Amino acid sequence: MTHSRLLSDTQRSVVAQLHSSDELRPVREAIKAELMAINENCEWAIRVGSPRIDFRSDLVEAVCVCVLMARQKRTSELRRELTRLSQRAQAAAAALDRLRDAITSVAADHRDLLFDELRLGDTTDSDWVLATIAPAPELVQQWRRLASGAQRLGNSLKDRGGPQPFLGFKLLVLGLADAFGRATNRPAAITWDAHRERYRGRFWDLVELVRPIAGAIATRRGTPLPQPATDQARGKFIERVLQRMDITAPSTF
Repeated sequence: MTHSRLLSDTQRSVVAQLHSSDELRPVREAIKAELMAINENCEWAIRVGSPRIDFRSDLVEAVCVCVLMARQKRTSELRRELTRLSQRAQAAAAALDRLRDAITSVAADHRDLLFDELRLGDTTDSDWVLATIAPAPELVQQWRRLASGAQRLGNSLKDRGGPQPFLGFKLLVLGLADAFGRATNRPAAITWDAHRERYRGRFWDLVELVRPIAGAIATRRGTPLPQPATDQARGKFIERVLQRMDITAPSTF
């Protein structure tokens, strides 16, 4: 991926899964419908012919990834969740072991009375009933495997430390930069107009066309899209992202 070094290992993995997921087809179709109103304006903004089906598909993909990653958790938070899962799975396995031991420690004739009282089966074979309701050793082992697997995965996750503000907006900029580059064969760039004290350029116009729609879609999905509040702050953020892009790498975003 062109922008892989701008994302953590976990984020790269999630983005790759989003690109390849057929389950997201309804989300893509909804975004496609939203973008129909501005497709021609986007094509005019970057000075390409209309309609450009490949460009429009790239816009859909950029917004889709941006919206779905807007609230992507930090790696440290994922590690904590996996550690908690591991601890609870291990505790569940231990509890199931103790439950089975407690059931089997009861004398067989008393187990028969207990099972009959609780109507746990239509048989007088307490061993059969025991096998039916008591946690099997295989089930306990599955919980233990879950515990160890979650812990290994948590230990393998690494991040750069510190928060990553505006992750969703950064992914939107990256996706639009690739869409721009594929359509124009030019790297995305914006320019600071000192006379008018504002940013301008074809890519700036593209971002400003798509950004409000992406933000509205994200908000309706319950995942607001945080982004720099002013044009100047937004322009500086976009400049930093574009400066760090590896434009020599083959684009797959």
